[in-house]
Amino acid sequence: MLPKTFTRNLAYRGGPGSNNRTPYRFIPEGKGGTLHFHHPPWAWAPARSKTLITHVGTHSLKTCVGLFFQIDASRCFAAHINAYTFRNGGNTQQDLDRMIKTPAEAEWFRDAVKEKLQLHAQANDWDPEVARSEILKSLLLLCPEPSNTWYPDIPFHLLPKNQTGGCILEGIKDFLRAPSGTAVLKSKGFVVEVTDGKPVLAEKRSELWEGVGEHAWDRPRGPMEFHGFEERVEEGLEDWTIVRRA
Repeated sequence: MLPKTFTRNLAYRGGPGSNNRTPYRFIPEGKGGTLHFHHPPWAWAPARSKTLITHVGTHSLKTCVGLFFQIDASRCFAAHINAYTFRNGGNTQQDLDRMIKTPAEAEWFRDAVKEKLQLHAQANDWDPEVARSEILKSLLLLCPEPSNTWYPDIPFHLLPKNQTGGCILEGIKDFLRAPSGTAVLKSKGFVVEVTDGKPVLAEKRSELWEGVGEHAWDRPRGPMEFHGFEERVEEGLEDWTIVRRA
């Protein structure tokens, strides 16, 4: 086995240059997919191949769900899953609702993400049962606001899952057969190195960007980024926005 410092140096060929920031493959909101990485790290690859970048991540999570897990030595799955309902036949921002109104809606979102994961796994030639040990060992689940308990008109029994994020998390856990105690982090984003699985987490929005104005937390100035990392937007990802119409 090569020393980790050597494998990391190889992984960053064609990286950010003199700015000393670590490049990572950025997953935009509503996108996701199976990512391939260069393995073994000492084998030849084109100098600027994105497979040499061994970090992957996303940021700006609020009600969305961030998901990462390793499939095998050269593949992982990562997604920034957005989910909402368009109500009253609408199709605008004003009609968009992330609140869960009924148990039937909660079930719809759970089933939708399970089916989407199943179809994706089949299309990309991996089996969650075969890879289960690797998946659960590396699994990262993030959702800062899976529920919104300050809504007084929401029935008590819906409070743990009264936003779409909570239902998406349940569907993911069901698909992966994750243990009931699997942790869900409240972090706003992550960057993880696939070779060792140790994530860098964004606990507060101020760790990602500096805001301006009265509501500084949602008014970014300049690019949103993790300190010490350089974002490389991943191209060719699938759509992972789950939309229900009511």
